[in-house]
Amino acid sequence: FEIEFEDVYIKLFIHTLEEDARDWYKSLPDNSIDSWTEMKNAFRLQYGDKTDPRFLLSKFENIKKNPNESVHDFNTRFNKTLNRLPVILRP
Repeated sequence: FEIEFEDVYIKLFIHTLEEDARDWYKSLPDNSIDSWTEMKNAFRLQYGDKTDPRFLLSKFENIKKNPNESVHDFNTRFNKTLNRLPVILRP
């Protein structure tokens, strides 16, 4: 029994996914990701570069309270999203 580090990276990464990202991963066909590189590329293709100001601005513009989310949790998520925007792009 041999453990590949890429398998560990993928398993750890999967456990960090939440909400839409977790749903996205679950929707992938079985055995469609064979390497850590494929996982990174698929995730970036789906969600973009999270440091790209255009991505962050789009995320901020489309933020909504989730149906089962408390106002407090939404406010926390909203502020985190806002604070990730470069100052020049903030409203």
